[in-house]
Amino acid sequence: MIKGVMKGLSWILLSLLAFVVCAYLLLLAANMRDSEPSASALQLQRFTEQRMQAATGNNAYAYVMGFAAASDIDPLHFGNDRIKVINQTFNTDGNVREADKTIYSPTPMFPAVFTQLATTCQFQNLTCQQQLIAEQDQLTSLLQQQDWLLARYQKLLAFNEWHENVPVSTQTPMPDYRLITKAQTLLMTHAWLLATQQDAIAVNRLLSADIHFWRKALADADTLLSKLVITGLIKNDLGWANLILQQLTPDNVAAATPQIWALPFNDEERAMLPALAGEWALFNNTIKHDLRSQQMDSSIANDLNIRLLKPLIQKQESANRYADLVLSINDTLQVTYEQLPAAIEHLNNLPPNKIAAGVPFKLYNPVGELMLAGNHVALGSYAAKVADLEGLRRMSVMLAEFRSRGLSASELQQHLSQSTLHNPYTDQPYLWDAVQQSVIFNGLNGSSYRFLYKQSSVL
Repeated sequence: MIKGVMKGLSWILLSLLAFVVCAYLLLLAANMRDSEPSASALQLQRFTEQRMQAATGNNAYAYVMGFAAASDIDPLHFGNDRIKVINQTFNTDGNVREADKTIYSPTPMFPAVFTQLATTCQFQNLTCQQQLIAEQDQLTSLLQQQDWLLARYQKLLAFNEWHENVPVSTQTPMPDYRLITKAQTLLMTHAWLLATQQDAIAVNRLLSADIHFWRKALADADTLLSKLVITGLIKNDLGWANLILQQLTPDNVAAATPQIWALPFNDEERAMLPALAGEWALFNNTIKHDLRSQQMDSSIANDLNIRLLKPLIQKQESANRYADLVLSINDTLQVTYEQLPAAIEHLNNLPPNKIAAGVPFKLYNPVGELMLAGNHVALGSYAAKVADLEGLRRMSVMLAEFRSRGLSASELQQHLSQSTLHNPYTDQPYLWDAVQQSVIFNGLNGSSYRFLYKQSSVL
């Protein structure tokens, strides 16, 4: 009886194995040829190649790539060296991260007080204000200790070119944006101290340089990560500026307010196509160059999985399909601010298999289909974060105007309804929280921003 059971199990296992082998052979037969590049893929390829070719040696992105170098090293030279090594290694299918480690050096320790300020002084304005006041006596000396980094950041703001001339890949090392954020904190702390001294012209110079540079970089960003990081830095800028202007007397507020605030974010700054094209390049390079890097280890089992799966990925067909998706998303986002909430909600509600534009399983390019579905990210929510900048700009202009007129917090609610500067999505006035003395902008995807409105501490 036991022999009979074992024999039956053996036949079942052999049948299953034969079925798997036959199914795999069928899949191999269906995946003998890849597609030709589509018009969408060629369009994005030309777009990304042109943007990479436009870069020169005097490039802010190269400076950012070298920003974390030691204080006695030129960041631009260091960043250009990193980019050269990255590009050479990537083009020869080498280990990009290991090659980068041969020239990269870690950053020095950073004072804890500025690390805390970088965290709290975005939209937690009351907490930030309290911390600034509590630390005011030591801020000047701490700034002097970090004068090299502040000077390095101010030199960055003098660049007028931003080109991300590195391959978009999961293996490509990124700049140390955390240090950039801390350096921005140094600049804003310096501006806050100047505002307490009523030096409106110096405050204007610092705030204007920061917002000018990052708005230009926002328009030129070539990857989704950079677009989002720069968006965050602009939000930091506007949140900090609200606190800084708070320290000025009404007569000084207008002189300290950057003129660029009067300019709405334009189509080039809002544009998502460069970042979406970067996402396409990332997907494309992942399936062409980085598939092995997706494995957690180099065990025999994983290596076997790679060998079995590779023939079932049609690289060009997958790139074509993702190119269609990217251009479709970009078309959906080409609407006014009032129409944008509905467009983004539409994108966010698309199920993954709908985005993959196919059934859950297909004989042709089955692994590519799964990667397309699994690669679904909330691209609509990222566009919303960028679009929210216009609402913050309008709110910043409005509050600067109120401060220059010397309006008290108790007078604010009435003037909010009378202002011509409204929420860009609803065309409704900004909200007022009398308890927390804050003006509220409700952005897209549940984002809510608060700017503290309080009479100047010098009044």
